[in-house]
Amino acid sequence: MMWAKMSDMTMMRKIYFFLVLLLMLGVVCPDPSAASFISIEIEAGVELFQNSLRTSVKVTNKGDEPAENVKTSVEVQGKRTYGKARRVLGPNEQFTEEFTTPVIFEKPGRYPVLISVDYTDANQYPFNALTINYADYQESPNARVAGSVGTLNLSGSEKLKVSVKNTDEIERKVLVRLVTSKEFAVQNRLQEIAVSPGDEKKLSFDVKNTGGLPGSTYPVFALIIYEDTSYRYLSVASGNIVVMKKGIWHGLKLPLAILLAVLVSGICLFYLVKLKRSFFTKK
Repeated sequence: MMWAKMSDMTMMRKIYFFLVLLLMLGVVCPDPSAASFISIEIEAGVELFQNSLRTSVKVTNKGDEPAENVKTSVEVQGKRTYGKARRVLGPNEQFTEEFTTPVIFEKPGRYPVLISVDYTDANQYPFNALTINYADYQESPNARVAGSVGTLNLSGSEKLKVSVKNTDEIERKVLVRLVTSKEFAVQNRLQEIAVSPGDEKKLSFDVKNTGGLPGSTYPVFALIIYEDTSYRYLSVASGNIVVMKKGIWHGLKLPLAILLAVLVSGICLFYLVKLKRSFFTKK
């Protein structure tokens, strides 16, 4: 009789530890589909020669999966120039490309340069990486109107907030342009706002996920542009868009798994104590 009770307790302990281990593994183990990834890093340098802008772009694949159909482009003053298409960019591989763009800057100041890299994965799913640089034409005073962009957790459609603050002594009428990768649609990318001295205002941009992968983080930029009679000013604020998994289950998966682990542990522990007490009472 004593041996039977001992066997029951030993078996219960094994079941208890096995269930807890399974639950822990289910909570902490990474998703196998996230094991392989592409990470495009962009470095850019800009030089202005009279009416010609020279942009040097260095592209590196920091991931462990090849990027395919890689094409770089540069946008200046609303005009986009495309580079050479590359069939494959393997892990840790890189290339440098030079762009020469004719420009006509009417006022001294700072002008944005948008650098973009389009590519696909092995399944031909399209992706887009981007960064912002700028060109200084003649004198370029620092902007006194700045912005800030936080992190937007996005599953379907959400509003992204951009704060704009004027530290100048006069009111400024500024144009705010939201720049995102091609995975997102923005209904109102360009917004104009007047900001009084020392004042801070917030703008809302309607952002919709059209191709961003769940669990991925994408950069987002707010270009803040304004002019006076002498100069053109530019400041750049940056933030992130984090694509969340759709559905309520994905948001509750971790808390529910933890709660289930606690409940199972409590039930198993209860029966272990009960068996132990029964064993010593009958002995």
